[in-house]
Amino acid sequence: MEQISTISIKRSRLALLLLASSVFAVGTEGLVFAGLLPALSSDLGVSLGAAGQVTTVFALCYAVFAPLLSMSTESLPRRTTLLIGLGLFVAGNALSATAPAYWCLLIWRAVTAAGASLITPTATLIAASLARPDGRARAIAVVMTGMTLATAAGAPLGTVVGGRYGWRNVLWGIAFTTVLVGVVVVRGVPALSGASRRGLRQRLAPLRVPVIRWVLATTLIGFVAVYLFYAYLSVVYAPFTAEPGFLALVLAVIGAAGAVGNLLAGRTADRRGASPVVTGALLLITIAAVAARFATGRSTALATAALFGLAAWAITGPQQHRLLSADRTRSGLPVALNSSAMYIAVSIAGAIGGVLASGHSWAIPTATAGIALPAAAASIGADALRRRSRNVGPGEGSREGIGPGEVG
Repeated sequence: MEQISTISIKRSRLALLLLASSVFAVGTEGLVFAGLLPALSSDLGVSLGAAGQVTTVFALCYAVFAPLLSMSTESLPRRTTLLIGLGLFVAGNALSATAPAYWCLLIWRAVTAAGASLITPTATLIAASLARPDGRARAIAVVMTGMTLATAAGAPLGTVVGGRYGWRNVLWGIAFTTVLVGVVVVRGVPALSGASRRGLRQRLAPLRVPVIRWVLATTLIGFVAVYLFYAYLSVVYAPFTAEPGFLALVLAVIGAAGAVGNLLAGRTADRRGASPVVTGALLLITIAAVAARFATGRSTALATAALFGLAAWAITGPQQHRLLSADRTRSGLPVALNSSAMYIAVSIAGAIGGVLASGHSWAIPTATAGIALPAAAASIGADALRRRSRNVGPGEGSREGIGPGEVG
């Protein structure tokens, strides 16, 4: 793989920003559908519940495609893989924008999911390749800033545009923006080599590493807690949502805190190790959920939302860093599976929330805390396994003997 020493610092920074823009496009497209469902339902003549299944199909297809496409493309240059993902993403959105019927839209959403499942994991791998070991978590955090910006700005803007100009034009806009991203990616992202060709057994080798399995379990359980709380904010803060604009304020606070949490987590993970960051974030989610249960006013409710946003966005980057550090094959499969776990968590959280949401407002935050704690325990277990197998102190990256420019 191309070494970091051959790539200028200026070009590396530009590449990270371009990678962040690709993740921004994916994040905006995935999140904006929640605000477009009423218009989509009316246009295609289906119920609101059926329209909601569009997001379910996307999540499930992403979860399936991510590991399969990761293994299929691992020997290709990373930039080529990213461009394939961007191409599928553009095609999926353009075809979705012209879908004449509901069933057509479901098919094209699967194509979009295939592209998205290549973009985010590949962007993470490239970011890690461009950084030195002691700056890898920060590089990943810069790329994941695209997702926080999608949450705070992209999705809300898309919802406003959709309300004024229609949901189809939102998808056209995303497709056009992604084309522009692809053009600048060709110019600004280095053509890093992929992994060497190998058989199926070698490709699946990372799954035989106990640390990787425990880290993936942490992601799955942890993001069930994250999505359960986030998807049902209106239930969690039901005592305060009668006040006009309060829920929108909660979303804005979570988005702003998440942007801070993402960047702070990257810096801290490079200095102190990724494992303590993830464990600490999951414990903070537990505290935030319990505090939200007992919030007595707007100010305390907003404080719990800020704490939740700070912690929830502090998980993804360090988790990817842990997987890259544990994977000596440089395959990218663990990072793809990490993305799959997050989307599976969306479905699980939705099922749990559907049962609990009709009950008392305290049920969601209580369940969130009860799920986040086992996730923190899994994170601690993963770190214990890592230290036992490598006989080193807490932390990843350079403290685990990873050379400059290597991935995993």
